[in-house]
Amino acid sequence: MPLPRSRALAAALACALLASIAAAATPGPLDTVKQASDSIIAVLSDPKVPRNERWTYIAPIIRENFDFLSMSQSVLSQDWKRATPQEQSRFVDYFSQYIEGTYRSKIEAYSGQRIEYTDEKVRGERAAVQSIIHAGNTQIPVGYYLRRVSDGSWRAYDVTVEGVSLVNSYRETYAAIARSSGLDGVLSHVERRVRELRASGEMATPGGATRTQ
Repeated sequence: MPLPRSRALAAALACALLASIAAAATPGPLDTVKQASDSIIAVLSDPKVPRNERWTYIAPIIRENFDFLSMSQSVLSQDWKRATPQEQSRFVDYFSQYIEGTYRSKIEAYSGQRIEYTDEKVRGERAAVQSIIHAGNTQIPVGYYLRRVSDGSWRAYDVTVEGVSLVNSYRETYAAIARSSGLDGVLSHVERRVRELRASGEMATPGGATRTQ
């Protein structure tokens, strides 16, 4: 039986209110970056977390806040369109592991540097957050580029350090490999680098764990 018009209007307003509350509860781009950074710093600064267990907690934070699919699409560029679904999945899997392993030692080298967030620009479904890492007398500009995903949250698809894009750097590297060895060469290269990182002990522990507060 249809609701009377007044009740239908009230129900519609209630749904709209709930939707607005849900949207308001989703962090914006700057808050997303800040919350992720604060969570990582909290792990690094927690004396109760042994050094060899830190990445168990940090890796899930990175995976939850980075859009490795979009990053992989941008890195492979035209080669992504030519890849089969299996090749695409394989690249995303190994490339995400490679990024984690490559930057693990740099992240774990944090020793109290101050992070200043200087700007946030949102254009539709894309956003840019600018920050400065203060390391003594050195100031290092770091930019985060994010897109809104299907659940309304924001995820980073690129990072720039002193103006140098992580995605562009890897795109140039893999484009050169693809020209000489094709997509198979790219996949072999990234898989080999992951094996090397795993052998050196730089790979993240799979999965996550709940840190005791």
